[in-house]
Amino acid sequence: MNEKQSKSTHNGAAKSGRMIRAARGLLDWNQQDLAQKANVGLSTVRRIENGTGPVGLATNYFAVRKACEDENIRFIDESDQPGVIAGVLLIDPDLRSDS
Repeated sequence: MNEKQSKSTHNGAAKSGRMIRAARGLLDWNQQDLAQKANVGLSTVRRIENGTGPVGLATNYFAVRKACEDENIRFIDESDQPGVIAGVLLIDPDLRSDS
């Protein structure tokens, strides 16, 4: 992996980690709550949020993300809205279109 790819991977991991941390904040969960709901270790949640070090299997990241999504969190990875690159939304369960 060259330096540019390494920076891109690190930036992607950091952005994903910030989004997970933001989702956890919207849900008023601490890291232990998220780890339990995602059935992963506390250190895995910490590494994901910090965007540093290996998180083990990719399934760990997706388990953490799904635990948030199961509580009506929606992640916006890319947007066609000017100025919006990524974000996290807490959706009112009564207004969900997939219910």
